Amino acid sequence: MVVLIASGVAARSGIIFRDPQKLETARSVTDVVFDKTGTLTDDQGMHDYALPVLMTLIQTFPGDGILGRTRDFGDGIHLVRAGNPAWLGIDRLTMRHNPEERDHTILCLTVDGVRKADLFLRSNIRSSAKATIENLHRRGIRVHMITGDHEGAAAGVAEALSIPTSLVEARLKPADKKEYVNALQADDKTVMFVGDGTNDAVALKASAIGVHLNRGSDVAKSAADIVLMNPHLLDVCVLLDISRAAYRRIILNFVWSFVYNSMAVLLAAGAFRVWRIEPKYAGLGELVSVLPVVGVAFSMRCRGYGRKYKGKVE
Repeated sequence: MVVLIASGVAARSGIIFRDPQKLETARSVTDVVFDKTGTLTDDQGMHDYALPVLMTLIQTFPGDGILGRTRDFGDGIHLVRAGNPAWLGIDRLTMRHNPEERDHTILCLTVDGVRKADLFLRSNIRSSAKATIENLHRRGIRVHMITGDHEGAAAGVAEALSIPTSLVEARLKPADKKEYVNALQADDKTVMFVGDGTNDAVALKASAIGVHLNRGSDVAKSAADIVLMNPHLLDVCVLLDISRAAYRRIILNFVWSFVYNSMAVLLAAGAFRVWRIEPKYAGLGELVSVLPVVGVAFSMRCRGYGRKYKGKVE
């Protein structure tokens, strides 16, 4: 009953538990691992500056980049690749940029193997990211950040969000993210992984609780246990609040049921000479035991679990 009501309360806040069992598991989270790009940061990219070109045979390489072929408009077909410098075989030392750009995400573009452009993209940190991480720290939860980006970009975001450098890992491919999560869980940690992209799918599946931001890829969404319908990171704190509230009510209902039924059995058996329940009235006693259980469960609907976070979301 409690799990059913709690799932409905979470859904009203835009939090969908695809696996109801995770509602109970979430309360015991010790470590939260965030992917950087698209999760802690809200990357706008270069949409306004891109020149549209029709491409065919597009292939993606998670953690590296993308390639495709242009259509033949009279000058032949060209192979276009865009991604991180290492994947394209480009030495970062040859790039011309000033020291202020070392915390940028670097995207390189080649056409037919010829280097055409180096793009330096700055990540915009989500407005609710800092409040979310501060809240998790107050709960005693360790916060990690992992990314496929280079160390400079990761360090800039980690510093802004007060994430210790010892809990930050850069240049991780999808398989590496999975191994990072598995290593934590091998050390008896209960890990929640929060991500949104295709690169995060294997880590979402490997973690004890995988949380997906709804605007991300469908591949990652299918691998997650919990989906945040709204792109508000503080909903991570809301789901933890709901999980703990549900667990307290489950324990309260078990205690009530144990005490009530123990007393009722003794009364019906005549253990107390002063007062004895006639067997024909014992059925009414069951109703008395069930109503408080239902009432405790429904009390969750009277609480606004996300109310205290209003004004801190994007």
